[in-house]
Amino acid sequence: MLLAASAVVGALLVAQAQPAAAQTSNTTAAKKADAPSSLPGGASSLQESYDDWNVMCIEPDGQKRCVFSQTQVNQQNQQRVLAAELSTTSQDAARGVLAMPFGLALASGVTLQIDDAAPGAALPFQTCLPVGCIVQINFDAATIANLRKGKQLKLNAVAADTSKPVTFTLSLKGFGAALNRTAALSK
Repeated sequence: MLLAASAVVGALLVAQAQPAAAQTSNTTAAKKADAPSSLPGGASSLQESYDDWNVMCIEPDGQKRCVFSQTQVNQQNQQRVLAAELSTTSQDAARGVLAMPFGLALASGVTLQIDDAAPGAALPFQTCLPVGCIVQINFDAATIANLRKGKQLKLNAVAADTSKPVTFTLSLKGFGAALNRTAALSK
């Protein structure tokens, strides 16, 4: 599962790369590449698990990128069904992407629901890539507080072929610890 998570994380990190990073001069990039790593122990990458969430940091070209993620895999064929990847620089906000499976009604979007609370507004699909169909997510302080207290995050969508509701569930066990660690590593 960690290998699948790493592949998704790597693909989504590239998709989330800031346009400003492309504007860095070659001289600056070379200086950063020669600088010692800011990760613990001088490592060039880091992976840690917090219950059902994983934290991963990499330092390509001397620029640190840290995310926390959860990937769900079909136990019968070991194919990834769903992935969530978030980045943060504080303990009260996060943004990232969901990689949802193919076969969903894209026009319907996805609603997020913490435990049995009312679902939020539908979030649109941005595009579909080989890793799945992408939905951007942003969590403010109030949502983060609810996620920290919650047990599960339900992702509600509609099946394209049957027009019936489909719900995917992410465990929130370890969410707060993973967010805190990612925020600390991102500084």
